[in-house]
Amino acid sequence: MSWSYVVKEGLAGISRAKFSSFASTSAIAVALVLIGMFFLMSYHASQLSDYMRQRIGELEVWMDDDVTDELGRLVRDQISTIDGIQEATYVSKTEAMIAFQRDFGEDATDFYDSPFLPASVKVQVQPRYANSDSIEAVKASIESVAQVSGVEYNARLLHKIERNQFLVRTFGFWLGLLVILSAIFLVANTVRLTIYARRLLIRTMKLVGATDSFVRRPFMVEGVTQGFAAGVVAVIIVSAIYSVIVNNVPQLDHMDNNALLIIFALLLIGIALGFLGSYFAVRRFLKNVALH
Repeated sequence: MSWSYVVKEGLAGISRAKFSSFASTSAIAVALVLIGMFFLMSYHASQLSDYMRQRIGELEVWMDDDVTDELGRLVRDQISTIDGIQEATYVSKTEAMIAFQRDFGEDATDFYDSPFLPASVKVQVQPRYANSDSIEAVKASIESVAQVSGVEYNARLLHKIERNQFLVRTFGFWLGLLVILSAIFLVANTVRLTIYARRLLIRTMKLVGATDSFVRRPFMVEGVTQGFAAGVVAVIIVSAIYSVIVNNVPQLDHMDNNALLIIFALLLIGIALGFLGSYFAVRRFLKNVALH
């Protein structure tokens, strides 16, 4: 049997059974939209959580009172060489006072009698170091540097975010699994109904001596075609919904390669769902078809 015949027969099957083909394509599209929106929102939630951990994990390095600006910059350069440091910014006593006055306004003049704010270095860790264990290791390394009098960061809030992130990811995993299983169940049952609606055609083909593979292959082409069409529809719907969300929540307007990959992976998932749904539905029906 030539593949040209298989493809032609598979596409012809779609035109002969328009309603059942539409039902299968719609079921796959709905399933893909659910999967796409879930994983897209999960991706952004993970990105937001990582960003918050990195920002909260910033360290404030206080220096000794007698440190000059030149020595302070040397200390900053030494801190920058520590593993896990992404950026280290030196803040002089003068810059600290200006920032204090900007934050507290006129009341800041009450503290002008003495330079109570020491020079410091603001340290931002690399994203993969934005967790409690790694930051504690970085903190210990910084504290061993000469002229450093203390290192502080919001450890309590970071622990809280990590705990909540674990709970959200655990809940998201089981919710995602439920969405995927529901999608597979929806597609499988819809495809099974479309195959059952054409049981007489399959029985006739078997009666004239058609092998199982001969009967199955056009349905595979039909399923792949429906899956691809459903994937295109799902990409359009998910992109439209995402655009509406971004218009109302501009902070989510960050479509990097990973987010785009999630969307266009729907095409491959759609093809896989269409193929597997048709394959198992036809296989099960061929086993139970009566030839008498």
